[in-house]
Amino acid sequence: MTSQRLPASTLLFHPPPFILAALLLIQLFQAGTTSPAELASELDRHFGKAKRVVAMPPTVAPFHRFAIQGLPSSRSAIVH
Repeated sequence: MTSQRLPASTLLFHPPPFILAALLLIQLFQAGTTSPAELASELDRHFGKAKRVVAMPPTVAPFHRFAIQGLPSSRSAIVH
């Protein structure tokens, strides 16, 4: 049986921060840290505080009620 070599690009792979955070939490939990405040402070110490994302207001006017309901925008378009 031959051993497989990993490509060089695999050695340069940097896992995303959420994977590192998950591994850190698992290690801390296995070490006996169960306090949410202590776990949060360790995450802050390793990764910094999370930035607050503020939702941007819509740049376009919202759809008119008739457009949402699929109705014609004028009464003259309605045929009886």
